Amino acid sequence: MENLILNFAYQLREKLIISSSLKEEIINKNDIQHIVIVGMGGSGIGGNIVQTILRDSCEIPILVIKNYRLPAFVNEHTLVILSSYSGHTEEVLETYQFAKNKKAYCVCITSGGALLKMAQKDKIPYVQLPDGFEAPRACLGFSLKALLQVFNSFHFISNEYLDDLKEASELLIKEQNDIRMKAEKIAFFTSNKMLVLYGENDFEPVLKRIVQQLNENAKQLAIYNVIPEMNHNEIVGWDKKQGDKAVLFLRNNKDHLKNQLRVEITKEIVRSQAASIIEVQAKGKTLLQKMLYAIHFGDFLSFELAKINDVDVMSISSIDFLKKELKRLI
Repeated sequence: MENLILNFAYQLREKLIISSSLKEEIINKNDIQHIVIVGMGGSGIGGNIVQTILRDSCEIPILVIKNYRLPAFVNEHTLVILSSYSGHTEEVLETYQFAKNKKAYCVCITSGGALLKMAQKDKIPYVQLPDGFEAPRACLGFSLKALLQVFNSFHFISNEYLDDLKEASELLIKEQNDIRMKAEKIAFFTSNKMLVLYGENDFEPVLKRIVQQLNENAKQLAIYNVIPEMNHNEIVGWDKKQGDKAVLFLRNNKDHLKNQLRVEITKEIVRSQAASIIEVQAKGKTLLQKMLYAIHFGDFLSFELAKINDVDVMSISSIDFLKKELKRLI
């Protein structure tokens, strides 16, 4: 896992195998009225990132699905992007069949497995990711790069976003040692506590990703919420002492001014009730760069906490047990 985290920045610049049907087919984007991205866990978080960074530039609605079902509006005017690193994610395979029956325009992102076989058999365009990695959650860089390439192929975005990804890679390589040292220090203060993560709404995919990594890598429960939404409900939960919880604020200096003020006031409310409060400022020129900086920090934090917690960072025994029981009961 350590090497996978260290190589995250290099995933963002990987040259991916794109099927000829996606490269050569003339696609009329005017036929597309909706975009649906399907993916679970590490293969799905890229969809949340893309949905966020394209909010102000992509005029077609983007919906991210993490379930077995697609919405009723899916039809021949819907682009459905199905992302599963392993190619065996059952929720993605089931939605693939639904999308195909609805005559949606499908594109698959995978390293292999059943999803790649179905795409090749049905002549569905696909982007093939490098295979052989044991932990799909550590392959976010590949799936994010693939998603942006798909959007670029459909001319929904310009090359500017791929250039931004390259700059993000350079930033992470430059800052990696500092990011890791920061994660090591924070891990020391947050071990044996439940981590509560807060950030502005644009950082929700980042917060979700870090919680996922803390769960899977460090075997540590964590929760998150976003500002301003948590100011309308969860903040009242801090009226009582929460001595077993450490609060991490992820900051972005491009946040809406009112939300920056909300964070400062929220910190004052939480300060006397939590065991500790930590703040991390994301670096980068663009929202995407800041998000990837914070994600890289979160990956290192989960790894350092795994060492402190003395757990096997690669083990996902509960997930394996759940999958086995599902097969037995169905």
